[in-house]
Order: sequence, then C-alpha cells, then structure tokens
Amino acid sequence: VSRIEKIDDGSLKAFTEEGELGVFDKVLLSVGRRPCSEDCGIENAGISHDRGRIPVDDRMRTNVPGFYAIGDVCGNSFLAHSASQEGIIAAENISGAEKKMSYKNIPRCVYTSLEIAASGITEKEAKSASLDVSVGRFSFRACGKAVIENNVQGLVKIICDKSTGTVLGAALSGPSATEMIHELALAIERKMHYREIIELIHAHPTLSESIKEAAEAVDNLSIHGV
Repeated sequence: VSRIEKIDDGSLKAFTEEGELGVFDKVLLSVGRRPCSEDCGIENAGISHDRGRIPVDDRMRTNVPGFYAIGDVCGNSFLAHSASQEGIIAAENISGAEKKMSYKNIPRCVYTSLEIAASGITEKEAKSASLDVSVGRFSFRACGKAVIENNVQGLVKIICDKSTGTVLGAALSGPSATEMIHELALAIERKMHYREIIELIHAHPTLSESIKEAAEAVDNLSIHGV
C-alpha cells in the first residue's frame, strides 16, 4: 500500500503503486519498532549504541570484548527465529567457536489469512539488480489437498537465475505458507537448481506438491497448472 485516502462516507480507499486496491471500513497500520537499550546501563560498560540499537559484528560481538548482543536490540531482523539463531551463534562463539550470523536467507512470515511467506530475493529486487530471472507460479486452485480442505486461495512462486537455474527466491500465499517456505529456503541456501526440486517426489495429495509444480512451471511443464 502506497497511500490511503478517506472518502465522504468515512470509508478508506487504499492504493498501491499500480493503482487502486479497494475500499475498506478499517485499516490496521503497523508503524514499526525500534531497539530500546538506553535504560539498561550499557554505557557503564562502555558499550556503544545508536538510539538504542547496539551494533554487533557477524559473530554478535559488541565494541567491548567479552560482551555480546542478540535479538531486537541489535536491530538487524526483529524476528524471533533470527534472535534464536543469533543467541546460538553468540553462545558458541563465547565457547570458543568461530561462527558467523547470516541474514541473507531468513524466512519472512506473515500469520494472516491468507498466510504469506517468503525467502531470498523478490522478483522486484531481482529486476532492480538487473538480474535475468525465470519465474514459476502455481495456484492452489489446482492443488488437490487445497481443494479437499476448501482453501484454494493463493499461490507458490519460485524465482530462478535464468542462466544457471539457481533458486534465488520464493514467495507463497495461502494455506500453510509459513510451514512450506522452509523447503524453498533450503533450496536457496544450498544454491540448488530448480530442477532438483522437480526431481524430488512429493507425496499426493499434499499442499507441498505445489512447490514441485511451481518449479515445473519455470519450464512451462506444470502438469496441473491452471
């Protein structure tokens, strides 16, 4: 949503960059969050911060040796699963390991109806970076399990490098999207070719076979695509 206008009857008209989205009775506006560490006494330890945000390196170390920071106070991700991984990285490094935190492929989940999930880069980001990509899409309308559950809204989208076939990003909306994103996150993390997803036999009927069909759709080979 790029802007919202109030109309004469008190309703709210929402717009995206492409045009009008629709008219709504109410709009929930999330204004974001910011780290808050000013009242924790960190200055007494010499730990620097920027308006509450504690800068850390990829090993979760602050500017003071022996002090580590994780989670929202670092301002890197604001996701519980990121914070958990940061905690593991910090604990292992405190124990003498040399582990690094990466934010390149963290699943992004929205627990609404429809559920939304994504990982890696978006199609828009790929185009902005002048990457030549191929995209495969598969609608849950053609998924047997989604039809059985009477929950057919949404789709699976896979974004691949056109020359190498490497999976660069993925997005899902629809039933169990936040559960299904992890197969695609693994494909992105391991720089898999989208045909490796096609070669994996997916059980039928399942929602996750829509991932296989979306990969097939990159080559226009999806059997059940509608």
